[in-house]
Amino acid sequence: MGNTTFAVVVGDFNRDGKADLDVLSGYYNGTVTIFLGNGDGTFTQAAGNPTAAGNPSGTNEAAVIGDFNGDGIPDLAVANDAGSVTILLGNGDGTFTPASGGPITMGETPLSLAVGDFNGDGILDFATVNFDNANISIFLGNGDGTFTQAAGSPIPVGSYPYAISAADFNKDGKIDLAVANSAYTSSSTGTVTILLGNGDGTFTQAADSPVTVGYGPRSAAVGDFNGDGIPDLAVANNYNDTVTILLGNGDGTFAMAASTMPSTISSAS
Repeated sequence: MGNTTFAVVVGDFNRDGKADLDVLSGYYNGTVTIFLGNGDGTFTQAAGNPTAAGNPSGTNEAAVIGDFNGDGIPDLAVANDAGSVTILLGNGDGTFTPASGGPITMGETPLSLAVGDFNGDGILDFATVNFDNANISIFLGNGDGTFTQAAGSPIPVGSYPYAISAADFNKDGKIDLAVANSAYTSSSTGTVTILLGNGDGTFTQAADSPVTVGYGPRSAAVGDFNGDGIPDLAVANNYNDTVTILLGNGDGTFAMAASTMPSTISSAS
């Protein structure tokens, strides 16, 4: 691996029923490294690795797994902070082949990815935040590992978007997005922008969005925290060491939960 590890993604890349790892590491090398699980908690680096993914003058910041060409084998989308996303198509043995037409040009400094079927055609799409542009990009899958930018993309969000998550927040059967906007300074309150999917690859900002959270939100995780069947959000706030819990109302709006966290990690407003 490189001198700095940024992220790790878990999947069965060689389809042997054992969990494998995709590790993004090292400054300015534009590679990922696949480690194949031995089934006993140990791993072996896959043949042909590290794998080139993106601009070698940039750093690979995030990756997500999806079957982008419909062959039943896990593929990877890798965000490089030099302004691109590389699609790596799995060969089924732990090696990958870059998809044609890549790397795909994004906005400035893509830091996070989310995958879902945004236009209801049964093919996976992806979204990425563009940190320095205050927007997100939506790319619709063509079913062969290539992508086309959606109408209306990029979509404006808050200042310095850092993370993105996908879920059906208003329970209409269409994928929605939550974007954590870091504001990037310790004195600026962060927000979460909620974008409701229209089912055609376009999105509309929800009522009461953006939602105020803590300072410098860097991550937004989805879960049903109060057992009502509606997706909620947990937002990690970097600058004041807190987690904001946002409970979904089922219509794309959220209410801040009463804090039940330890005093050093509590709900923030």
